[in-house]
Amino acid sequence: MDDMFWLGNGMIAGSAGPNRVVWNIQELATYNIGKVLSVNGGELIRKEELEAISIEYKCVSLSKDAPPVHPKLSTKLK
Repeated sequence: MDDMFWLGNGMIAGSAGPNRVVWNIQELATYNIGKVLSVNGGELIRKEELEAISIEYKCVSLSKDAPPVHPKLSTKLK
């Protein structure tokens, strides 16, 4: 998975979802990925395949309005 990146060295990784980049499920296991958290609504996630190789799966959909669009609710980095 060439597009995988570490968010915390050896602790937590990130990657585009399979709706953008095709996943190789076996490769996840090779890299000792034990859990997948989906924030894309579970689009194209094959939960059964993940569970078959003991990878836990959870889907927490983010709001379509994230980040907030109202000026009082958003902050910009300068």
